[in-house]
Amino acid sequence: MFEFIYGFSPAEVAAYYAVVSVITVLIFFVVIKKVFSVSAISETDEGVVTTTLTGMFTLGCIVLGFSLASALANRDKADQDMMIEALSIENLAGSLQRMGSAESLVALKNLVSYTSSIVQDEMP
Repeated sequence: MFEFIYGFSPAEVAAYYAVVSVITVLIFFVVIKKVFSVSAISETDEGVVTTTLTGMFTLGCIVLGFSLASALANRDKADQDMMIEALSIENLAGSLQRMGSAESLVALKNLVSYTSSIVQDEMP
């Protein structure tokens, strides 16, 4: 549903959530004023309540936006680390094959079993 967010930078994700949260708050209060009668409280109290709730809701949405941005950054770091490990394994396998000695072939066999175990354990 929100796959388009994965293409944004963390700062863009936080800005997106800030804008969406403000728009959501405005829509929320328009709907609340239409549905519920607020004639029981004074104009001053209504302003204080509206301001307080708007600030709390907006702050909550912004915190969620920063949390998402942080989670996306952590996911990208994990992807980078996985790619570095895969390239290192590939380079080591190539070096072991080029060496061609008995010890390097045993090490290559162990490397293949290690790689297979990673795939079986960590990949669904």
